[in-house]
Amino acid sequence: MALKAWGKTVRSDFGVTSHSLAHHSMDVAAVFQRMAGLPVIRNRMEIAAERPLSDTQIDRLSALVFLHDIGKLHPGFQAKCWSPGLWRGHTRGHTMEGWAFAILALKEPEHPFHSTIQEVLRWSDENGVFNLVAAIMAHHGRPVYPPEDPTLRGDWDVQSGADYDWRTEARILDNALHRWFQQAFGNAAVDPLPVRPAFQHLFAGLVALADWIGSDCRFFEFVEQFDSNYDKMAHHNARAALTAIGFDPGRHVCQEEPSFEQLTAFPKPNPVQSAVGAVDPDARLVILEAETGSGKTEAALWRFIQLYAAGKVSGLYFAVPTRAAARQLHSRVVQAIERVFGNPMPEAVLAIPGMLLAGEHVGQRLPDWKVRWDDNSDASHRRWAAEHATRFLAAMVAVGTVDQAMLAGLKVKHSHMRGSSLSRSLLVIDEVHASDAYMTEIQRRLLQTHLGIGGYAMLMSATLGARARTVWMDDKLPEYSVACEVPYPAVWVKGEAEPFRPESAGRMRTVYLETVDTM
Repeated sequence: MALKAWGKTVRSDFGVTSHSLAHHSMDVAAVFQRMAGLPVIRNRMEIAAERPLSDTQIDRLSALVFLHDIGKLHPGFQAKCWSPGLWRGHTRGHTMEGWAFAILALKEPEHPFHSTIQEVLRWSDENGVFNLVAAIMAHHGRPVYPPEDPTLRGDWDVQSGADYDWRTEARILDNALHRWFQQAFGNAAVDPLPVRPAFQHLFAGLVALADWIGSDCRFFEFVEQFDSNYDKMAHHNARAALTAIGFDPGRHVCQEEPSFEQLTAFPKPNPVQSAVGAVDPDARLVILEAETGSGKTEAALWRFIQLYAAGKVSGLYFAVPTRAAARQLHSRVVQAIERVFGNPMPEAVLAIPGMLLAGEHVGQRLPDWKVRWDDNSDASHRRWAAEHATRFLAAMVAVGTVDQAMLAGLKVKHSHMRGSSLSRSLLVIDEVHASDAYMTEIQRRLLQTHLGIGGYAMLMSATLGARARTVWMDDKLPEYSVACEVPYPAVWVKGEAEPFRPESAGRMRTVYLETVDTM
């Protein structure tokens, strides 16, 4: 019997169970398409593209995502699950092989994907399509460049003892692609796909996240034999998966216009908190300067709830300098979330590597990348983001160390996925004054990217200072005498010349400076 192309496999004592390559490709494409339909994610994509995106353009992007694992058609990859001796070539990966497949399809008129690749090239200018393909090939978290041998022809056609024909399997995928993404093909009048670098980076991260979700067999059960109607099951599973993990927040409805008291259990906000509550929901960056103990945490949570209720964000990442601070803050956030959200309630993730904590539930690592949660219930699916540090920022609500957010601003593995996940959230950085010059520069670039695609952020400090403030506000450093007259406490909004000055809380504190000899 002819061997069929597999996309995912699981080995057990009972043998190898596989998932059709076409089915896995559709799983990931369906997750991406569902994410792109969420209002906040669509907003970020359109801001990154600097124009609205039509349904046909989303269908075309989803069709590209379908091709993310096309390199798995390579016999050298498929041979990993064949009996020993059936393959006499080198075993292969699938990302560089995906590039080779596309180049081979473009060069050879008889290739099963020749006409498809030619049409895909018309979806944007050549460089734009090249960069979008590069984005999907980077779904394992790092850039992948075309191989020096642009076709890997020798390996594709190595004779083997296996009854496997990659060209036949490629035709199955090509037919499925046209059947499941009919709106993507044959409509030349549609605007070309976006080519801005900001969009390409966001797209790369969303593809990587979609692949991670679409590869989880808890949400996508294996179906080995190809089913031409499988797309319906994939879309159903994608909706269920995104709802279960909280990336689609549709079922998490906060109480109608929650009051400050409902959120914090305090009867009314103090002047600092009132000033934050009065900030326009369209303000992207807010800086709160106030003394320790002035209620900055509650002010940040109120800002989040206001933005969430207005549909501006669909998540929160609360970043603090240390693991100890994160652990202390986590319990306060859990209690606040309980007060304003009904059931099912989002479980705040403690974003500290090695600490499996979601809400009040503790996890224990098991073999094969599995996790057992203390309540052993079906609700464990919604703790998906807590089970791996790379996924922390995909949580609806997470409290953790600032370095987890900073990894989205560095050239490290899966930085794109972290940044794309974070784009939907209000990013709160507490004690921002504690960052040294190196951290400040990373955070500044992170905020540039985050705000540049429509994200929201709030920075908090007890002792920020004029020099640091101008870095965050992209402003000029004022004269010393002018800086000394700046009010404190204050709420700064990027784009506004003057801060909001909270009404006096009736407390005064006099600070004296004294110089002492150093060592």
